[in-house]
Amino acid sequence: MSARSGMADLITRLRKLTADDVRRYQDAATGDGSTDVFWLSHNPQQAGGTVACGGTVQGTADYTWDTTYGRVDLSTAPASGVAVAVEYLSSQYTDDELQEMLDANVLHVEEQELRWLPDTIGGGSLAYHRAALGYRDLEGTASGTIYWDILTGAGSAVPAYTPDYITGQVRFAADTTGSAYYWTGRSYDLWAAAADVWERKAASLADWYQFTADGQSFARQQAFQQAREMAKSCRSRTGQNRSSGGLQTGVFVRGDLNARS
Repeated sequence: MSARSGMADLITRLRKLTADDVRRYQDAATGDGSTDVFWLSHNPQQAGGTVACGGTVQGTADYTWDTTYGRVDLSTAPASGVAVAVEYLSSQYTDDELQEMLDANVLHVEEQELRWLPDTIGGGSLAYHRAALGYRDLEGTASGTIYWDILTGAGSAVPAYTPDYITGQVRFAADTTGSAYYWTGRSYDLWAAAADVWERKAASLADWYQFTADGQSFARQQAFQQAREMAKSCRSRTGQNRSSGGLQTGVFVRGDLNARS
């Protein structure tokens, strides 16, 4: 499974909310002439990375990433004394895992009529270039029409437009005269997904307990408590992609100038 293309921005924003940014790591080892498996300090969860032997970057066919157990397998064992350098990207959760958490907090919207935000132009007449979808934090068009589509009432394609996936607004290149258009898509509750991630982090830290050794006290449970507090904070802000946090508008127009009257 690979994360859908239209989820890239949502996944990036979810990483920011959960302190799970992708980081670059470098590990080093020395060949012994027989070892062809090198264990890494972190799982290479993200695409991208290089393996060099004796300063020479190896071709991608010469090694395999093991993202399950965190190692790199070389097709040929480096000779004794040869320096092995591995550079890779890692994060606590993969894009696929974060997409699954987002998909658990999604609202499917079918044929929602666009709400026009008319602009007053010269002479007091109105132009219809902007519309609100009524939802925010949306999956992008790159995922395909199953996840995003705007059609006319007859089911035809609409004129060229540019969507703002965060705010849930759409700007059309030409004046649409306020025609009836309908949007189908997916809106995600980022805060609910973030709460889920923090709760999972807390679960993984449940065995980080306080202990004393050699006259020193270690309060490792603070990491667990912080994760629980972050989960609680995020949970209190859920629902902002819906009516409580969506765009609210009130449009007042003159009946004698309204192009739709």
